[in-house]
Amino acid sequence: GLPIIASDVGGIKDIVKDSINGMIVSNKDEKEIAASINKLIGDMSLRRWLISNGKKMIKGYDWQLVYEKTRQLYSEIN
Repeated sequence: GLPIIASDVGGIKDIVKDSINGMIVSNKDEKEIAASINKLIGDMSLRRWLISNGKKMIKGYDWQLVYEKTRQLYSEIN
């Protein structure tokens, strides 16, 4: 139930989409992190938008769903 601010490292952009379900900032850029925090503090509609989209997106990462997809994939291979 919180908006996400994530550093642009590794595969994070595969999950967090900037201004869609979170905010992406440059790695180790304190000023950009602070600016993103201040933007979220001052923009309630943006917070709600990011939280809502984040909740929708995370449903695809439910462990039971991941397990079922993986099990199905392996059963198709065998």
